[in-house]
Amino acid sequence: MSIKTLSPHYISVPLTSPLTGVVCSSYEVRIYIWDGSKTAVPAEAVYIMTKINASGASGSDKINISRIVNDFIEFDCTQETSTVLVDGNNQVWVKYECYYEDLPTVPALQEVNLALKGYGYFLEGENPQLPENKILLTGDEFKVSRDGYFVLPIMVDEPPVPERTLTINSFLRTTGVKYGLTAAANFPYTEIFVSVRPVGSTTWTPVAHSGSSYIVPSEIASGLFEVRAGAFDPVTSTIIYSAVYTITAIRIYKIEPYSSGHATRIFYNLNINAAAVDLEIYDGNWDVWPYDANSPRDFSWTPTGNQKIRMKVNGNYSNEVSLTIPLSATINIP
Repeated sequence: MSIKTLSPHYISVPLTSPLTGVVCSSYEVRIYIWDGSKTAVPAEAVYIMTKINASGASGSDKINISRIVNDFIEFDCTQETSTVLVDGNNQVWVKYECYYEDLPTVPALQEVNLALKGYGYFLEGENPQLPENKILLTGDEFKVSRDGYFVLPIMVDEPPVPERTLTINSFLRTTGVKYGLTAAANFPYTEIFVSVRPVGSTTWTPVAHSGSSYIVPSEIASGLFEVRAGAFDPVTSTIIYSAVYTITAIRIYKIEPYSSGHATRIFYNLNINAAAVDLEIYDGNWDVWPYDANSPRDFSWTPTGNQKIRMKVNGNYSNEVSLTIPLSATINIP
């Protein structure tokens, strides 16, 4: 899509947040305008507008941004002395973002377009687009001076881009309901937003973030849940989503011996929010040893020989680990 700044160009803002499904009491639109690389979005918006939804309406607003953008285009015709293809500089990139008050740090809508100082005709209506032949003049035949110069403006298609991917490598609990995300993408992005849902649910809940921490709602963080990440790709002007990532609730990663191997320290990663973790030991049946949620878990063994252990938290089990008591060396579980 392109913007012709001498004709109305409207952006449509739904009054119900696309991320949370909540009718907003207000929203904020930020507009960024720049020249150069499409991905070099400036840090500061050139225009910020806040709209109050005083009536609690659930429809949508339309905002004409053409007049704002038009002020940033200074048309300059480049004159050449021979027939030559010249890169023009009479256009700007325009990005808008929309934030809702219930999730003020995550843009619920965003888009990047190229803006030209041009116009459409009455029958084209609002948001007129470029002609299919990409020639930015009306008509097919032009009368020009034999000794003069003639500029034929043509819009060149953007080069094809590879398939965009966003991959979650890990989503690990740091403390309480705060989590850290490790992800990889093959496209430039400004930030990654995250949604979560309990395993078995179909409803995604957006996650607020503070700095590098994502804050998962406590009712979801206390059980097994799934994660989906998304990021805006300014090149394709689309939001790219990751595959669904299911967290591991609890995982034993190391067992360390002491007291001549008759006692052990069991190290584990706890990835859900819980106050207690059970140690379970198998001797024909699983015996349960309640404990708090602090790793490592110390345990003194009375029987010797081959043993098997696992951890349990809020109904979720860890990996099972086999060991022999007395334990002669540290066990590291990859």
